[in-house]
Amino acid sequence: MIRRPPRSTLSSSSAASDVYKRQVFASCKKEQPKIDWPDDPMPIYEVIFLKPKNDAIEAFEKAVKDHNSKYHNKTEGVSAYLRSIVSGKKAGQYIWVEGPMSFEYVDNKQEIEGHMESWNNNIMPHVEEMTDSNYLRVLTPLSYSKDGSTSPSKITRVTQYKIKKGWGNNQKVWDINNKLLQVDKASNYPLSYTLLRPLTNNGEDIGYVFVSNHDDWASFDNAFKDYNYNQEIDKVYGKEERIRMWKTLRELQENEGSWVSQLVE
Repeated sequence: MIRRPPRSTLSSSSAASDVYKRQVFASCKKEQPKIDWPDDPMPIYEVIFLKPKNDAIEAFEKAVKDHNSKYHNKTEGVSAYLRSIVSGKKAGQYIWVEGPMSFEYVDNKQEIEGHMESWNNNIMPHVEEMTDSNYLRVLTPLSYSKDGSTSPSKITRVTQYKIKKGWGNNQKVWDINNKLLQVDKASNYPLSYTLLRPLTNNGEDIGYVFVSNHDDWASFDNAFKDYNYNQEIDKVYGKEERIRMWKTLRELQENEGSWVSQLVE
């Protein structure tokens, strides 16, 4: 399973954009693009999967909203919010999310008076089960933002990938994702996306998570209407290299399921 489906039609571009693309393409063909891993720790997200009681969904959503208003969303650039999983692997569950942030931020929020008591006393009584919890590290150099925004999108599609065990396999997957990122930047890929790595193994042995952001449901039909991804890759690396990259990803990674979630506002 490839990390993104191939798309249909080719989009038009301006003369200035074409000049920029040719420069980028020429550079990419010469050598493997270097991944610019930062010296400082990359930001994290905290994610908690919750299954509310059937007769308490409205009360659950209100309790989370009140909790977030009182104890979160006080620091610029860090957002806490609730998402409802409407289809896919974890349909029927909710995800409480906070980030992007540092672990120092996590330390500090645990010291806020009344914070954990609010969660345990006001939210958890409406919850049937907490099905999973983890911290996810953002792979910043492999992620793509159209506008630089870190605000939560209305709809997200999340896909989990397992990477085959073996020396160098992780790096091979990162290298291909980085090569595809160069295509995305040069061709104005229609959707922002984030790659993240789980901090702990919950038994599923997930290598990374791919999150694509959608402004509305219509974007599932319209975002790639005039964009052919394979053609854009061929412009940069050629058909032979494109086939090799997809083949390598199919051999080294396995799709462990996906879901679509909607922001609870």
